[in-house]
Amino acid sequence: MVFLTGANGLIGSAVARKFILEGVPVRALRRASSDLRLVKDLEDRIEWIEGDVLDVAILESAIRGCTYVVHTAAVVSFSPKEREKLYKINVEGTANVVNICLSEGVQKLAYISSVAALGRPSQQSKNPEVPTVVDENQKWEESPLNSHYAISKYQPSWKSGGGYRKGSTA
Repeated sequence: MVFLTGANGLIGSAVARKFILEGVPVRALRRASSDLRLVKDLEDRIEWIEGDVLDVAILESAIRGCTYVVHTAAVVSFSPKEREKLYKINVEGTANVVNICLSEGVQKLAYISSVAALGRPSQQSKNPEVPTVVDENQKWEESPLNSHYAISKYQPSWKSGGGYRKGSTA
């Protein structure tokens, strides 16, 4: 059994579809207000759990008994009004998923993030002919060019007071 957060989103729906087509049972978390259009054809083949990544009790119950967890849920926004929500869901919610995976003995946790988590280098090319390259070798740099979304996807929970420890793996 695989547990999936964000199954109704763009990436999560593709992940859910892949597992279901391979015959792997899927249990997924959704909010009561979730738009399920992207999984309409799969809706009855997913075991839905109503809740969100901030509800530890529901997450514990939902993850219990699952071998694998794929965490795709996140808030994507560049609006300053969404700043608090970005940090709450993207940092605290992710910490909740990781901590529960550790406590429940989940074999594998896949975390789907964003290239934004790599940040933007503070020294960018001024020449439009020479692109600034950001790839997996990019070290995070504090920069005014980093959006709150990027920071929320990069920021480890241990830095913000969350529960999991730097270097913890699930």
